[in-house]
Amino acid sequence: MDEAPNLKPIPLYLFLSPKPHITKSNSELPPPQPY
Repeated sequence: MDEAPNLKPIPLYLFLSPKPHITKSNSELPPPQPY
């Protein structure tokens, strides 16, 4: 698990709950794809 965050600077909450994370990103920044 230590290798994953080291390779990519992504928080654990993103892996645990990617759905809510995407929702927040959509509200904050415009998504590249029409999700």
